[in-house]
Amino acid sequence: MNPTEAVTLSVEGRVAIITIQNPPVNVLTDAVRDGLYACARKANEDPTIAAVIFTGSGEKAFMAGANIKGFPDMIGKPGAAYGYARTIYEVWDYIRTMNKPTIAAIRGYCLGAGMELSLVCDLRVADTDSRFGFPEIALGLFPGGGGTQRMTKIAGPALTKEMIFTGKPISSERAYEAGYLNYVTPKGEALKKAKEIAGQIASFSVPILALAKTAITEGIGTTDREGISLEAEYWQDAFMTEDIQEGVSAFLEKRKPDFHDC
Repeated sequence: MNPTEAVTLSVEGRVAIITIQNPPVNVLTDAVRDGLYACARKANEDPTIAAVIFTGSGEKAFMAGANIKGFPDMIGKPGAAYGYARTIYEVWDYIRTMNKPTIAAIRGYCLGAGMELSLVCDLRVADTDSRFGFPEIALGLFPGGGGTQRMTKIAGPALTKEMIFTGKPISSERAYEAGYLNYVTPKGEALKKAKEIAGQIASFSVPILALAKTAITEGIGTTDREGISLEAEYWQDAFMTEDIQEGVSAFLEKRKPDFHDC
């Protein structure tokens, strides 16, 4: 299976939809990993795209973990698992730092590598009957694609430890209460809600969205003083664009802004 078969990219207006096509449960194979990177890069480099949605095909899963069939090849071999993890980190980090806002639209199971993919997206939307977890402990493992770090920062160490130590999935309701999910939708409507949110985002300035996202991303983990300094620098950059001139003029003239890149 080549990347274009494992992952597809479609465009609706100014929104790109990247869909994992690896039935029955969209596990993370090498082809899926490479396809995600290729599609993410294509969407990121397209100046007409303002927001990107990541989702999984079918009704069973967003992504139900990694391809465990390949794990025996790494057992007992120094550096093999580390190298494998690094290839995943590179894709996840590219998605995390894309200059377009990203949304994970989740239906069904979101486990292991699926959780880790969703965690590098900016927003997360899920059906009410979706389930989220890190089942790796049952394999004699723990999350190796950023799960121990990113889930802790979003939902806190207590819930992260519970999920990893027990391997038991949690409900959409609990994931929402923990701050991991932004929205919970009725069954089958996560993608619809994600498109609605992406459409709202796409009505704004792409350069300004990129500056805002960069300020947030780079500010995480800094001190308040360092973060405020970063924010001020990017805020100044915003004042050097044509879009702020249009936005302020539209406000003062009581009309809808027509941003340069829209």
